[in-house]
Amino acid sequence: MPLKASFKAPALALAHACADGICAACLFGRAAPALTTYELFWYVCLYTLLAFPAQALVGLLCDLLPGGMRRLLLTAAMFLLPAVWLLPLPPLARVIAAGLLNSLFHTLGGADRLGESGGKLTGLGLFVAPGAIGLAVGSMFPASGALFSGLIVLTAIVYLFTQDSPIGTRPGSAVNAGLPAKIIFPALILLSVACRSMGGSAVKFGWKTGLVLPLVFAACVALGKFAGGALSDRFGMARVCLPAAAAAAILIPLCAGIPALALAGQFCVNIAMPATLMLLYRFLPEHPGFCFGLAAGVLYPGTLAGQYLGTLASSGVTALLVLIFALNAAMLALALYQKSKNSENKTDKNKKLKGEAA
Repeated sequence: MPLKASFKAPALALAHACADGICAACLFGRAAPALTTYELFWYVCLYTLLAFPAQALVGLLCDLLPGGMRRLLLTAAMFLLPAVWLLPLPPLARVIAAGLLNSLFHTLGGADRLGESGGKLTGLGLFVAPGAIGLAVGSMFPASGALFSGLIVLTAIVYLFTQDSPIGTRPGSAVNAGLPAKIIFPALILLSVACRSMGGSAVKFGWKTGLVLPLVFAACVALGKFAGGALSDRFGMARVCLPAAAAAAILIPLCAGIPALALAGQFCVNIAMPATLMLLYRFLPEHPGFCFGLAAGVLYPGTLAGQYLGTLASSGVTALLVLIFALNAAMLALALYQKSKNSENKTDKNKKLKGEAA
């Protein structure tokens, strides 16, 4: 007997934590003991390339498949990830398999959540939030890969037997814009994501040591993403995301040495994550997997640029980081303005049609 569609969102959210936890445990628990520090560095780079930038291509290909095939591929990825943890694979094979399966899971899971969102962000925020926790736990406690492997199999079974949402496969309010706008504004959204990643990676949190604080850090990241989705549904994306982005522009670069304020900054900067995904989807409603993959794909270049900035011992770096976070807010504001302008045009057109009909 099929399970209710409402089971799907929490199942995929838990699977997200498990997928990232398994992959982190594979890197630092299974592959690392057989590698030198230098080799591990390059293996982590290889994994990251496969797991993040590759998502755009994976998403584009998956969007060409019918819904039933995408569902089966997502379920297969969830069943195969434990094998990457359990089987006695060579380190290179383990890392490649983990990266590719992680990319497939994220792209298809994100496409599923975007497609059934009906324009709402709460479920999307619930899906993207737990990954940070899974990544932190898997990195710090590699033996947790066994627990994550068991949990993801259970979530795969639940997902396989849930009904599809009756909402449909389109965003609640697709942006009706010409080709130039469908290139320019998604590019602004992606630059906003890259700026967030760059700014967050450039800052050094010297207090993030031990066992507790890194987990608290990951929890703040996760809570920010979930709260961003839920609060945006209640108050609107602009009212929630823009003040949060402005707060992050102060808290992260200027208060990195104060744990409470830095954690608040992580919460604030991640609030916009569900909104940026939904904005991309509203501009490109025929390509949910590609939208999710594009957003993930720009994270890695932003992270590399941020890490380079973090190595510069210059008094101007802090000011530059404030500017980067300000650009994040500005580009997000432009995309939100275009979305709201499109909504107003639709409202005016509907009123005019109703007047003519009367």
